[in-house]
Parts: sequence; structure tokens; C-alpha cells
Amino acid sequence: MRWLAIGLGMGMALLGCSAPMAIGKVRAEATEDFPQPWGAVGDNLVGSTIAPASPAPARRSAESAELKPRDGAVMRPKAVAIVVGVESYRVRLPKATGAARDAALFAAFAERTLGLSRGNIKLLTDSDATRSSIDAVLDEWLGKNVDRDAELFFFFA
Repeated sequence: MRWLAIGLGMGMALLGCSAPMAIGKVRAEATEDFPQPWGAVGDNLVGSTIAPASPAPARRSAESAELKPRDGAVMRPKAVAIVVGVESYRVRLPKATGAARDAALFAAFAERTLGLSRGNIKLLTDSDATRSSIDAVLDEWLGKNVDRDAELFFFFA
């Protein structure tokens, strides 16, 4: 299984990852679609994302951005995505304004641009994105929807 984890520090830390880092087993090396910005350690792939200290202002809002498929976009029938967006946590943490919207935008991006079918995208936001519901998706839904050759996209905001 190939996987790509995309997430923001606090949420990944709550899932037990060292923020903003994700570690997992992989079967394949980097591909043209996923260049390898990580360091490989044996069969483990360690990936992290680094955001600039002062992000450049967006030219248009993410809500108004059109998500058009690439020319000749490849459909990925075996690819699945787990997309989570949590704005309000039960514990005392700052509100993550826009996380649910970001998750919904990534789900749309996965369908329109990455070529995943809508039925292969599991979107959990706010009250539906509890630890127990995420565990259920990982334990039950994922097992029914992937095989050894599957691609897994995991997005957490």
C-alpha cells in the first residue's frame, strides 16, 4: 500500500504522531505523482511538512478556487482517502477555524483532481470526527475498502 499523510501539527499530534510528522509502512518508492520529500528509513517512510513563518497572502480564497481535474487525470479505483477536519476539540485547545472547510475542500480535490471515486472518500468533520469514529474508520471501513495495491490518502486539519 502506498500512502500519503497530509496534516497540520496539532491534529496529527492528537493522533499519536510527532507533529507535524507521520510515519508509516510503504510498499512503493516515490512516483511522479508523489515526489519523495521525505527521508526513507528501511521500510518506514518518514514525512513531514514545513510551513513558512509568514505565508504569502492568497490571491483568491480557497472557497472560490475551482478544483479542475488535470488534463488526462487518471482515475484511481483502488485509492481511498480518509479526510478529517476538527474545528472544536473537547479538551481546552484553541479553535481551529476553517478546519472543517479545509477537509471538505480536500475531499473535493481528491475526487476531482486525484481521481478517487466519491464512495472511496471518508469525510469526518467536527462532531463526527471523534477519536472513536476515526478508530472505527481505520479499523472497519478501511479494511473493507483497501487491498495490498491500494493508495491511501490521509488528511487531517
